Amino acid sequence: MKRILILTAAFGEGHNAAARNLQAAFEHLYPNQAQVIVHDLFASCYGFLNDITRNAYLSIVNDLPQVWDVLYHWLDRSSSLQNFMASPGIMRRAFKKILDTIKPDLIISVYPTYPILLRDCWDSKPFPFLNVTIVTDSITVNSIWHQAPCDYFFVPNSITADLLQRRGIKIESLQALGFPVSLFFSQLQNLEPPSNKKRLLFMINSRHRQALRVVQKLLEHDDLEMTITCGRHLSLFRSLQKLCEDHDNRCQILGWTPEIPRLLRTHHVVLSKAGGATTQEAIAAQCPMIVNQVVPGQEEGNFELLRRYDAGHFATQPEAISKWVNEIFANHAQRWQELRQNISRLSRPRASLDIAEFLWEKLQSR
Repeated sequence: MKRILILTAAFGEGHNAAARNLQAAFEHLYPNQAQVIVHDLFASCYGFLNDITRNAYLSIVNDLPQVWDVLYHWLDRSSSLQNFMASPGIMRRAFKKILDTIKPDLIISVYPTYPILLRDCWDSKPFPFLNVTIVTDSITVNSIWHQAPCDYFFVPNSITADLLQRRGIKIESLQALGFPVSLFFSQLQNLEPPSNKKRLLFMINSRHRQALRVVQKLLEHDDLEMTITCGRHLSLFRSLQKLCEDHDNRCQILGWTPEIPRLLRTHHVVLSKAGGATTQEAIAAQCPMIVNQVVPGQEEGNFELLRRYDAGHFATQPEAISKWVNEIFANHAQRWQELRQNISRLSRPRASLDIAEFLWEKLQSR
């Protein structure tokens, strides 16, 4: 039985999504041979304080992007985070206890601070386990991802691999196998091109008042069917229901849902911010994006990836979003066909399985 420890943190949904999907891949491929444990060391060590910090992070990212831009680039240039992770404290003791208890054969970090912590709290070198990092960002990759050595760095695409190679990461350590998305995407079926039914998925993350204005504008498209997700925001859910009450035949309002992969596969376009998990799942589903928000730092790279491959558009105002919807579906959806073809060049729907198979082979040879 191989013991696999996946280390994650709830500072951005992309990290937890990658962890869950990798766990599912190992358990699917090697059900009686792999024991997979997913652990959030920040949550277990700091509890309520971690919740406060996480909420503060989300508030800064969504409401004060200029502040986050300064912090992000400070982290990229500074060694302060390394010094913090190397300092004695509750995380070091807790981490050592976990390692002593689990005795993992493989450690997978989907959050960038863990390799730094691991390097500074493990006494013997080399490690008695395989140590890998899953980089969840594209193109704009903060240096904290690669400040500590790993056996392998897995990145979402070749562009990001080239970037890390230029920063000094050895090419034999880089694997551009894709972002570990849900296993659902490995069973892709072709979506019918839009004809009488044009389907748009609107995933609302922040800027709720703006979102309501966007929905109101999109309701002017009589031939557009919409599914709108709004998370656990009850007041927004009720406002959306009221706004769409005369259009319930073509509008579905959802709160938090685990069905995002299925929704991406059954809609022609997704309107959302350029979050790591959202962007990569849209790519896996081959669902073109209209990006309505880009958080400075890591999300800049996500949209830049779409821009380089001509796989999406950027618009923040209701009128501009409506304009792109018109253009995408005009002339028998000619533009949609182009976007769909372009995004398919990036799509790696088997990424979780491919990563698990690669690592399992390495484990067998150790």
